[in-house]
Amino acid sequence: MSRSRSPKYRQSRREHSPDDMIDQLNIRSRTCYSFAPSQRKDNGHEDNCECRRPQDEHSDKNQIGNSRWTMELNTREEINAEHGQLPNGAQFVRLALDTPKEKAEKILLHAWKLPEPSFIVSVVGGAKHFKMSDQLETNFINGLIDLVNKSDAWLVTNGYATGIVRLVGEAIHQFELSRFNENPITAIGICKWGCIMDVDKITLPMDEETQQLTTHTLDVTPNNRLKQRRSGEWDLEMHHSHYLMLDDGTTRNYDTQHYRTHLVTHMAKINNEHDFFVPVVTIMVEGGLDSIENIYYDLRSNIPVIIIDGSGRAADFFTRWLLWTKDLDNDVENQDIVCEIEELDDEDDIKQFTKVMYCLQPAVRFHLTVFNLNSDTDLSETIFRSICRSRQRFIKMKEQKTNEQLETRRRRLAKLNSGKQKTDDLADRSKIMKKDQVAEQTRLLDLAMKWDCITVAREFIFQNSLDNILGKDKYFIKALKENLPNFVYEFLKLGIDPANVFFSKKRHSETKSRYARFIKELYDNKLMDIGKTHLKKFIQISKHDTSRIINDVESLNLLLKHLIGAYMYELYFDTLEDEHNYQKKWGLIEDSGTLKQDENENTINEKDLLLKPEEKKDYKYIMRDLFLWAVLMNRIEMAKVFLSFMKNRICPALIATKILKQYHSVATYGDLKKAYIKDATYFEKYAITCLDKCDDHDVHKSCEIILRQNELYGYVTCLQVASDAQDKLFIAEPASIEAMNNIWYDKLHPEQASYRHRLALFFGIVSLGLLAPVFVKYRESKEIQDLLFFMVIIAVVMIGYGVASRSMVYYPRANNFTMETGGSINNSFDGRTVFRHIIYPVYYFLYGDFGDELTNLDSNPEAGWSIADHVLLAIHMIFVNILLTNLLIAMFTKRFDKVYEDTRNIWHSQQYLFTREYFSRSPFLPPISLLYDIYYLARMFFFYIRRKHFQKSADRDSRVFKIISKKKHTIKEWNDFEDAFTSEYAHDEVKALNNASIKSKSGSDSDNKENKDDMMKDHSGLTDANNNLKQVQNDLNKLKVLVEGLNKELNDEIEKKISQNGDPTNP
Repeated sequence: MSRSRSPKYRQSRREHSPDDMIDQLNIRSRTCYSFAPSQRKDNGHEDNCECRRPQDEHSDKNQIGNSRWTMELNTREEINAEHGQLPNGAQFVRLALDTPKEKAEKILLHAWKLPEPSFIVSVVGGAKHFKMSDQLETNFINGLIDLVNKSDAWLVTNGYATGIVRLVGEAIHQFELSRFNENPITAIGICKWGCIMDVDKITLPMDEETQQLTTHTLDVTPNNRLKQRRSGEWDLEMHHSHYLMLDDGTTRNYDTQHYRTHLVTHMAKINNEHDFFVPVVTIMVEGGLDSIENIYYDLRSNIPVIIIDGSGRAADFFTRWLLWTKDLDNDVENQDIVCEIEELDDEDDIKQFTKVMYCLQPAVRFHLTVFNLNSDTDLSETIFRSICRSRQRFIKMKEQKTNEQLETRRRRLAKLNSGKQKTDDLADRSKIMKKDQVAEQTRLLDLAMKWDCITVAREFIFQNSLDNILGKDKYFIKALKENLPNFVYEFLKLGIDPANVFFSKKRHSETKSRYARFIKELYDNKLMDIGKTHLKKFIQISKHDTSRIINDVESLNLLLKHLIGAYMYELYFDTLEDEHNYQKKWGLIEDSGTLKQDENENTINEKDLLLKPEEKKDYKYIMRDLFLWAVLMNRIEMAKVFLSFMKNRICPALIATKILKQYHSVATYGDLKKAYIKDATYFEKYAITCLDKCDDHDVHKSCEIILRQNELYGYVTCLQVASDAQDKLFIAEPASIEAMNNIWYDKLHPEQASYRHRLALFFGIVSLGLLAPVFVKYRESKEIQDLLFFMVIIAVVMIGYGVASRSMVYYPRANNFTMETGGSINNSFDGRTVFRHIIYPVYYFLYGDFGDELTNLDSNPEAGWSIADHVLLAIHMIFVNILLTNLLIAMFTKRFDKVYEDTRNIWHSQQYLFTREYFSRSPFLPPISLLYDIYYLARMFFFYIRRKHFQKSADRDSRVFKIISKKKHTIKEWNDFEDAFTSEYAHDEVKALNNASIKSKSGSDSDNKENKDDMMKDHSGLTDANNNLKQVQNDLNKLKVLVEGLNKELNDEIEKKISQNGDPTNP
C-alpha cells in the first residue's frame, strides 16, 4: 500500500532531501489485487495467494481461469511509492520490480546525488548457512572495505542482515567509527520490500509523532525478533547508506529477477560501445543455488566474478571444478564460442547443471578468478587483474565480431566500392577502436593508481609504452601527489619528461615563472598538511605574511637556506635571465659565459639565453627539484626513485641527510622522530655505497667528485654538506680521507707512484731484495704495535705483584713476619735496583725458578710470610692473571672497538675542519701573516662594495675549498663517471622497493596455469587431499546419477510417444 508524507515532514525536509525529485520521477510500487491460489509446497494456508497474502486482502478474490500467477496479470501499479530516510539516516525508495533501469539511475545519481562510481563491486553468497572464519574477516572483509574506500566505489549487496552481508555491514560500521573524518562508504542494498521484517514500521516518516513509535518498534531483543520472524523474512542490515526496495507484489519471496545484474550492467555501461566504461566485479562468498544463478547472469553480462576459495559451499564447488577442468583453458578452438543454455539442453530439470556448465566453458571461464583466503595474495591485485583480463578478452571478441560484420558488409558492396575505399574503412574503424581502447585503459589506470596495483598495470595498461595513456602529464602529477613511487618509476622509465610537464613554454609565457606550476601542484598547502613532515616548521614568516606557505621561488629558496645552510646558493629562479644574473653577481660564471653582450646596445642577447642550454639542463633541474620535494615532504621511497634517474647521487643523498636531521631536531618523541633519523642514516649509507662504487674503479676521480663543486645544488661540495650534516661515517670513508690528505700535502698522494719510488723498487728487485730495506719504505707492522701494548700490560701486572711480594719477604724483621736478609737492605731507588729486585726476580718467580726462593718457602712452611706468599701467588695466578684479564678483554673488546670507531670518525670530521681552516689561512708565519690578512680583508670589502652598489660580480678568484673545473668536458666526465658506477646500485634499490610492494599472486588466477597449480597446492595444504578427492567423486557420482535418470526419463518419454503413434516400422 502506498503511504503519503505529512505536510510538516515535507516542508522541513524540502530543501535538503531528494523527496521532490523522486516524486517528479513518478516512482511506483506494485500490489497484488487478483487472487491466485498458491502452488508452493511451503504454503501454510490453503487460502493464501501465490503472493503469500491471505485471500481477503485482495480486491479480486476470484481466480482468473487456470492461469498461473504473474506480476503483470495479478498486480497493479501504485503511485506515491514510499521513499525517504530510515532511522539510521540511510535513504530508501520502494519501486516496482519492472522499474526501468534509467529511472533507478536517476534516483541514485540525481535524487540521492551519489557521485558517479569509479568502481562497482557486488557481494553475493551465503545467507542462512553462512559461517564466518578468521581468514574471511582478516583477508577478505577488511581488504574489501579498504578497497571500496580508496576507489570511491559502490558496494552492492542484497541488504539483509544475514550471512556475508551482515559481516560486510559490521565492517562498514567499524570503518566509519574509526575514520569518521573520511567520506562515508556508499553501500547500496538491493532487496525485496516484502522480505524485510517490519518494513512498514522502519520506513515510517521520522517526524515528531512517529519517532518514539519507531524507536520502540526497533528496540526488540534478538530472541524476540527471531521468534517473530517468519520464513522468507530477514532484518534489514542497517549500516548501508542507500536501499532500493524492489516490489513485485509478493511477500517473503527473495527473487528479484536479476535486477541487480541488469542495474549494475546499465550503470557500468559494459556493453555500450561509445560510453565510458566503469569497472565492475562480483564477489561470491560461500553461497548456494541462488549464488550459482547470480554468477551465471553476471557472466552472461560480461561481469567478471571473483570466487572466494575456502569460504565453503558453492564457492568451493566452483573452485574444485575450475581446477579439475583447467585443461579447457587451452581449448583454442572454442575459446571465442559461447554456447547458450538452450544449446546445451532444453530440459528444466537440469537447468542448474547447465548453468554450471555454461560458466565453465572456455569462452566464459576467463571471467572467473579464484581468490584463496589462505594465500598471501592481495585482494586488490586479484580484482584488478580479473577486470583487466576480462575487458581485454571482451574487447578482443567484440573487435572480432565487428570485423566479421564489416567484412560481410564489404562483400555485399564489393561491386560498388573500390579496394582502396575498403582499406580506408578498415583503417578508420581500427583508429576508432584504438582510441576507445586507449580511453578505457586510461580509466583503468586511474583505478590502478587508487589501488596501487603496479604489477597488473604494467602488464595490461602500460605494456612498455605510454601511448596507451591519455593525459600522461595529469596522471604523472597524480602519482606524485598520491605518493605512488612505483607508478612514478614506471612513467620515468617509459620516457616521460618531467621538464615538459612542469616547464612548459606555453605555461611559462602565461605565468611569467617557469616554476609556477611546479609550486602550485606540489607545494600545495593541503598536500603539506596531509604529509607526515615538519616542513612548515622551517618556512619563514614575516610581519606582513604569517602564513606558512610556499607560493613563489623566493620562499622556496629561503626554506632551503634555512634547512641546509647559507653556504648553498639559491636554486630556484623565475626565468633563465634571473638565474644568469644571479650567477654573474656572485662570480659563479664568467662574464663571457653562455650569454653574450651586444657591444653596441650593451644588452643581453636573449636568443643565446633561451635557445640551446636548456633542454638537457631543464631535465637535470626538474629531477633535482623533484628529489628535493620528495625529501622535504618526507617521501623517502619517492626520493629513491628520483635518485635512480639522476647522474649525481652522492651530493643529493648527503643533502637529504641534512634535511632529515633538521626535521629530527624539531620533531617530538614518537615514531616519526625515529623514522627521520633512520632515513637519514639510510641516505648516508646510500652516499657511502655510491662513493665506494666509484672508489673501486678510480681513486683519483672519486677524490675529485668529493671536492668538486656541484653547480646543480648551489655550488656546494660533498664534504661541505657531510661536515655540516655531521655525517661522520661518510667523512671517515677512505676516499674522503684520501681527498683531505691530498689537500694537506698539496695534492701529493701518500702512496704516490713517482719515478723515484719506481726507481727504488727497481733496485730492490735487481738486488734480489738485499737493497730493498734501504730503498723501499715498508709499511709498519701492526702486530709489533699490538705486541708492545701487550708487554706494557704484563709489566704493570708484574710490578704490582713484585712490590707486594718482595716487601713481605725481604723487609727487615718485624713481628717475626719476614725472613732474615743476611745483610743491609738497599734503599736506593733507581732503574737498576727496580729491575734487579722487582721486575727481574718476579718474572722468574711467576714463570719459572729463581735462586733459592722455592727452598726458602719449603723450609718455612709454617711462617706467615711463606703462607701469605703462596696465597698471594695463587690468587694472582687464578683471578688476576687468568679470569679477570680474559673477562675484561671479553667485556670491553666490543666497547673498545665502538669507542675506537667513534673516535676515528670524530677525528676525521675534525680533520676536515682543520684542513679547511689551514687551507684558508695565510701561507706566512706571524707577523708577516698579518699583512696578508689585511690584504684579504681589504679585497673582500672592495668586492662587496663593487657587488652591492655597482652591480658587478663578486670575487671570482677568491680562494675556496673546492675543485672548480674551467672545462665543461671535465664536469661531464665527472657526471658520467659517477652515473656509470652508481646507476646499477640506485636502480637495484628501487627494484627492491618494487619487489617489497608486490604481493604474491599464487592461487589467484584461474586463467594462468602456473597460478592454478600453486593455488591447488595451497588448497591441499589447508584441507586433506583425500577428502577433496572423495568430495569430487561424490559430486561426479551425483551428476552421473542425475544424467542417467534424465536419460531414462527421456527414453521412457520416447517409447511412450512411439507407443501412442504406433510403430513406424510396422507397415
